[in-house]
Amino acid sequence: MTMRSFLIYFLVCSPLLCFGQNEGNIWYFGENAGLSFNSDPPVALTDGQLNTLEGCATIADASGNLLFYTDGTTIWNRNHLVMENGTLLGGDPSSTQSGVIVPNPDDDQRYFVFSVDAQIGQLLYAIVDISLNGGLGSVISSNNLLLNEATEKITAVQHGENNGIWVLGHEWGNNRFYAWLIDESGNINAPVISSVGVDHSGNDGNAIGYMKFSPIGDKVALAIFEGRVVETFDFDMVNGTLSNPQTITGIGGGDGPYGIEFSPNGDWLYFTESGSAPCVGCRLIQIDVDEPGGDLSTISHSVIDQDRAFGAIQVAPDNKLYVAELERGYLHAINSPNNAASAIDYELDATFLGGAITNFGLPTFIQSFFRELSFEAVGFCVGTPTQFIAESSVQNPDSVFWDYGDGNADWLFSTINTSHTYSTAGTYTVTLTLYFNGRQLTHEEEVIIDLQPIVSLGNDTTLFFGEVLDLDATNVNATYLWNDGSNQPTFTVADPGEYSVSVTSGSGCIANDTILVTYDQLIDVSLGNDTIICANESIDLDLFQDGLTYQWSTGATSSSITVSQASEVSVTITNAYGNRTLQDTILITVASPTALISNTDTVLLRGERLQLLGEGGVSYEWRPATYLDDPLLQRPTTTPDDNITYTLQVTDEFGCQDEAAINLILQLNLVILNTFTPNGDGINDTWFIENLDRYDNHKVWIFDRLGNQLLEFEDYQNDWNGTANGTDLPTGTYFYRIDLGNTQENRGSITIIR
Repeated sequence: MTMRSFLIYFLVCSPLLCFGQNEGNIWYFGENAGLSFNSDPPVALTDGQLNTLEGCATIADASGNLLFYTDGTTIWNRNHLVMENGTLLGGDPSSTQSGVIVPNPDDDQRYFVFSVDAQIGQLLYAIVDISLNGGLGSVISSNNLLLNEATEKITAVQHGENNGIWVLGHEWGNNRFYAWLIDESGNINAPVISSVGVDHSGNDGNAIGYMKFSPIGDKVALAIFEGRVVETFDFDMVNGTLSNPQTITGIGGGDGPYGIEFSPNGDWLYFTESGSAPCVGCRLIQIDVDEPGGDLSTISHSVIDQDRAFGAIQVAPDNKLYVAELERGYLHAINSPNNAASAIDYELDATFLGGAITNFGLPTFIQSFFRELSFEAVGFCVGTPTQFIAESSVQNPDSVFWDYGDGNADWLFSTINTSHTYSTAGTYTVTLTLYFNGRQLTHEEEVIIDLQPIVSLGNDTTLFFGEVLDLDATNVNATYLWNDGSNQPTFTVADPGEYSVSVTSGSGCIANDTILVTYDQLIDVSLGNDTIICANESIDLDLFQDGLTYQWSTGATSSSITVSQASEVSVTITNAYGNRTLQDTILITVASPTALISNTDTVLLRGERLQLLGEGGVSYEWRPATYLDDPLLQRPTTTPDDNITYTLQVTDEFGCQDEAAINLILQLNLVILNTFTPNGDGINDTWFIENLDRYDNHKVWIFDRLGNQLLEFEDYQNDWNGTANGTDLPTGTYFYRIDLGNTQENRGSITIIR
């Protein structure tokens, strides 16, 4: 069984350099268009927020999960929301290659986002920390200047010795290339400048056009749009210099050459001619990458398609080339780009974009993502052969060299696949080097070779109920499968049964073990001593013990019941296995004292003393203590200075309590204001009657001098402001009558002064 998904660890040099082959699997481009290459064929994505005419860039993790994407000015996170600080990056969505995203070789949580302004602008970079905001990332540095006047070109490739990434740009107004190495420590080194090829100058339309490394990294090609020029160069992947310029001129279709891309094996160069739709005369062209420069008419080339507003060409994880066309709901595909034109299997409208449309641009990536060399390892146990199966688009290489990392190696000339048997467990760096056409391509991976796992769950055993048994099958770099489907290295047994585990080492070696666990259970029951509870109270009888069953005399079968009445209660409990049974009984008595106050509600005059008469308990407490000589006496005395309600709480010999209350009302005379001035100054604005609130059910009437009733109040709140029926009464004398509801009545006059 192939175990590569979790057995091969890409640990060569640094997290970045161990490309997982899936970082380029997610594309967002055009008008909300997108593709996922995590399946074959790719699937349209319609959740993107990009709306760009040209440049864009996307990055996924090693498993092909989207991290973020950009149009050079804005960064969107994996949830398609603008990343924190992810705006105003200095690029332009109308720049041919508005940006490229490069992981930091020294920190797998940080990414450099390079941005290029339109036509003649600055080349800048920002830094994203993807660990922030719960993995949605944040821009922690931006607008860092690399080049003040740049063309719309940027591309990136892995260093020739796997210790960094080259980022390549071109200055405006001259023939200078700038190659910045992001080294294995994550530092952007001073640029390596190569003055080679034609000047990028003149009309600013000469800043337009793509630039690409070959996936292998030893070639560079670019298009100069209005200059109608395509150039190729050799690139030294170790020192970062460009050389051997080959200039193709006389490219007459459309407004000029625009998109450019190498075949995955580096043998063929493809470019497009572009312009406004329908772009009659625009062509998609293939040439041999080793073809010397010169006028296109004198160079061997093949026209693949024409009369379309072609845009970018981009190699994809499926080793096909995809071709954009302005305002098209599909991408075209070159299905076999490593072949000559007659066998490339060009397919119009190969991939539907789900209702979105493409424009000129497709995402710019580190071209090394699309190198066509990898291998799969199968079988990882000491003493048995490990199969190495190579995958490469390079057909019929001259030779293959396998270094197994344990001091052994093989040269192969007629086949590229091999096997090797390791004698010692360990981690080995396996290097595959493929030689072809005077070039070489290298791929490294680490494989882990393991001994058989050691698994011992112990002897069969018996536990008492409530005990647990921790089973431990831990092995280094192993996975686990217990009989219940769980996959942790340890398992806690809490129930009887047979338990088994299968342990698979990091190399796919498997060991198994089984243990039988039986259980017994001891039980106990005690409801406690007979008890007395107070009326309106209850007692909780709780006998909870894991695994027991219960039968109460009340009919309940729960582990606990609540009793609030006098009764004799019994319970029978049985253990989890039905072989142990116990019973207990408790007698519950209810005590119920009665609080009594012999006095009735009483009306007192100010200064009058009253003795309160309490009965019904062994201790007493009157509340509140206000005006009382002693609130803990059975019969205290009080001389209230205001209305008050006393509550008597009695407690019997069992601590049970009851309460009763008495109201004492202090009779006070009314103090009636005979003049008020309702002029709104906040002073004496209403007619005030002091102590009226002490008389429930009182009524108040207001009359004019002729005896006509003007107003009637029930429960007057001292809020009359001298109005009647919404109209202010004039200054003058008026008359009132107050009925206190207890046969008492007050009459008199009041004067309103305005």
